[in-house]
Amino acid sequence: MKAYGNPRARVGANSGPTGGPAAAITPMPFYKGMELVCRNCGATFIFTAGEQEFYADKGFLNEPTKCPKCRGARRDERRPQRDERRSER
Repeated sequence: MKAYGNPRARVGANSGPTGGPAAAITPMPFYKGMELVCRNCGATFIFTAGEQEFYADKGFLNEPTKCPKCRGARRDERRPQRDERRSER
């Protein structure tokens, strides 16, 4: 009896040095902190290397335009409070 692997798997398509996209060498982006100005309050804030990497991983193309404090305030405005949701039931 012959053992069969995954019939949909393509040998060499993404399997490293044999070819395909996995074999292509792409340069690693290097991030460094950027000083930005908040469009709401005008305060300067640092867009850290870690945040830049997170944005890139998520596919976000634009850098943030609001400081973390203003982003949090906006998020809190849109999010209903826990007590308000319970009273509506």
